Amino acid sequence: MGFMDKMRSSTPVVLWVLIFSFGILFMLQDTDFFSAIMVGPSGMGSVNGVAIDQNEYNQRLSFLTEQHRRQTGDAPSMEQRAQYEKLVWDQMVLDIVLQQKMEELGILVTDAELREMVLGPRPDPMVAQLFMREDGTIDRAALNAAVQATEATNEWIYLEGQLRERRSREKLNDYLQSSLVVSRAEVEQEFIRENSTATFRYVRFPYSDMSLDDIEVSNSEIRNYYRDNQKRFERKKSIRFRYVSFDKTPTADDTVRVKQELAALRTEFAEAENDSLFLLFNNSESTYFGEFLTPSELRREFYPLYDLADGEVSEAFVQDGRATVLKRIDSRRAPETYVRVSQIQFRFTPNNKEDIRNRANEIAEQARSGEDFAILAMLHSADTRSAQRGGDLGFIARGDRPASVTTPIFNARSGAIVGPIEEGNSFYIFRSGERNTTEIRYAALTRSVYADPTMTVGAQERLADDFAAYANLDGFEDEAERNEYRVQEAFATEDNPVIPGFGQSQNLLNQIRFMRRGQISDVIELDDRFVVLKVDEITEAGVAPLDEVRDQIISLVRNEKRKTAMLNQVRNLVSGAESLEAFAEAQERQIRDASNVRMSSATVPGAGREPQVVGAAFGAPLETLAGPVAGETAVYLIEVTSRTMATADQITSGDRASIRSRLEQEKGMVFGEVWVEQLRERANVKDYRGRLVAR
Repeated sequence: MGFMDKMRSSTPVVLWVLIFSFGILFMLQDTDFFSAIMVGPSGMGSVNGVAIDQNEYNQRLSFLTEQHRRQTGDAPSMEQRAQYEKLVWDQMVLDIVLQQKMEELGILVTDAELREMVLGPRPDPMVAQLFMREDGTIDRAALNAAVQATEATNEWIYLEGQLRERRSREKLNDYLQSSLVVSRAEVEQEFIRENSTATFRYVRFPYSDMSLDDIEVSNSEIRNYYRDNQKRFERKKSIRFRYVSFDKTPTADDTVRVKQELAALRTEFAEAENDSLFLLFNNSESTYFGEFLTPSELRREFYPLYDLADGEVSEAFVQDGRATVLKRIDSRRAPETYVRVSQIQFRFTPNNKEDIRNRANEIAEQARSGEDFAILAMLHSADTRSAQRGGDLGFIARGDRPASVTTPIFNARSGAIVGPIEEGNSFYIFRSGERNTTEIRYAALTRSVYADPTMTVGAQERLADDFAAYANLDGFEDEAERNEYRVQEAFATEDNPVIPGFGQSQNLLNQIRFMRRGQISDVIELDDRFVVLKVDEITEAGVAPLDEVRDQIISLVRNEKRKTAMLNQVRNLVSGAESLEAFAEAQERQIRDASNVRMSSATVPGAGREPQVVGAAFGAPLETLAGPVAGETAVYLIEVTSRTMATADQITSGDRASIRSRLEQEKGMVFGEVWVEQLRERANVKDYRGRLVAR
C-alpha cells in the first residue's frame, strides 16, 4: 500500500484537508516551493532583484478566490477580486523583504530543528493533527512509517517548506520581541500615570475668538514655512481623467422580467403542500418561517396578506429591488386588537416648547379640516423615517406606547385625528386607522431583480466596446459627443481606492495606475458599470509646488500667528491677577471644573483633547493661578485644587505583570508596524504589471 493510501486509511483525507486549512496562513507566506516548480519567463516585478513570479501570483490569487467561493457560495465581485489582487501583491513583496532580512540576520532553521518539529516529543500542530488518535495521543508508529515512505516525497517536501517557513517566522518574532525590553522604571511610571489624578478649575480663551482678518502673512513667512515643512506638502502620484459610464444595473425591463418569472409560479405556489421545499427548489432568497405573526410583527410591505384568503397567493410586486409573491397559509384570531397609526412629530426644547405646542395645534387643525395627513407628515414631521411613508407606523398594540398615547388612539374612531399629545420631548399628532384582530402564517417567494446577462449587461458591454474602439480612432471627445454620451471628470490618488464618482474602487485604481497621459483605456468592468476613460493629467509623487499650496500655507501661518497673539494677550491680561475668580469676572469668562483627571488622560472635561493642559495640572502648585497654557484649541489659565499622586510602592505584583504585558504588546505592535514599513520603503520594488496589462 502506498504512503498516500496509508494516510487516507489511517487519517481519512486529513493531509489535504489540513493543507487547505493551513493554506491561507502558510501558502501565502511560502515562496520557495512555488518558485521551484513554476519557474519561467513570467516575472511581474522584483524586490531587491528577486523576481515576483506571475505563476505564483496567479496561484495565490486562485487560492483566495476559491476560498471566497467556498465560504460565500459566489464568485468574488470585480471589486473584491481587485482587493485580492492587491493583497496578493503586497504579501508577495513582504514575503521577499522578510526572507531577505532573515537571511541577513542569520535566522535559519536547521535540519535538527526540523526533525524535532516532526519527530520530537511535541510535534508541530501541523504534523500532530495528521497522526492524532481519538484519545489525543500521537500515533508514533504511523508517523515514523509516513516519514520513511518514499511514495510521499513531494508531500513531505511541501510540508517541510511550510514548517521551515513557520519556524523561521517564529524566530524572527522572538528576535524582535527580545529587542523590546520593558524596564522596571517604565512599568512604575505607567502605574503612576494611570493612578495619579488632579482636580482643577480653568478659564478658556478659544483661538477662534480672535479674528484672522487682521493677521497678515508676508511672502518671506510663506517661503520660510514652505522650506521648513516640506514633508507636510508631500503628495502621492495622482491621475486626473475623464470617463464615460455604461450602466449595467437592472433596468425597468429586468424588473418586469423577474416579476413575470414569479408570477408564472403563482399557481404552483398556491397548490404546494410543502411551502418550505417549494421556496428552496425555486431559489427563493427568503426562507420559510412558519410561525404566526401579529399585525404589529408583520412587515408593512406584507400587509397585502390581509386582503387574501387562506391558501391564496398575491400578485407579484417589487420593493427595494426585490420581487415578491406572498402566500397566506393560515390565520387565526389574535388575543387583542391592533390599530394602524400614522403620526406627525414635533420636537421641542425648554426654550421653545410653547411655540412648538402652538405649531402642533395649527397642524392638527389643518388635519381635522380635511388636509391630507400623509402630506402634512411629509412636510412637518421631525421623524424623517415615518415621514417618508406619510407618517405611517403600521399596526400597534396597546402596550407599544404609554397609556397616555394609546388610550385616546384606541378610543378614537377610524380616521380620527388625535392630539397633540406630549410624550418625552415631543408633541405628537396621530391618525387612528383601521383595526385588525388577525394573526397570519405566510410564506414569501422572493428574488432580487438582476440585470439580464445578455439583454442588459451584454448590450451595455457592446456599447462600451464600440465607444472604446471609435474613441481611439476618432477621438474621445468627438465620439462621446457624436453618441451624446455624458463625459464626467474624476481624480484618483495612488494607494487611495476612494475615487469621487465611484466610491471605493480598487479595481479602477489598479487599471488606471499604469496608464499614460492621453491614453484611452480598454473597457473596464466594475461591479455596477462599464467604464471607458481617458487620462488627462498625471502628477508624479513629490513635494507640491509652492504656488499650489500657497493658500494652504497662508491659512496655517495665520492660525499659528493667531495662537501666538492670543497667548500674548492672555499673558498681558493675567499680569497682576490675584485669583482665578477675580480674573474670570474681570474678563467676563466662565470658570469650568475638571474633576479627577488622570495623568494618563489627554482630555479635559468640557474642552476636549488638551494634553498640554493635563500636563500643566500635574506640574502647577496647588491653589495657585497658573498659566497661561497654550492648548490645542485655546489658551488656558488653571488653578489646581487637589492632586493625588500614586507611588511605585503601591504597585502589586499583579499590577506589575499586567502593565508589563500591555506595554510589551503596545511596543511590539508599534515597532513591528514601523519596522515592516521601513523595510518596505527601503526595498527596491519594480512593478511590471502595467506591461502585462498592456500586452
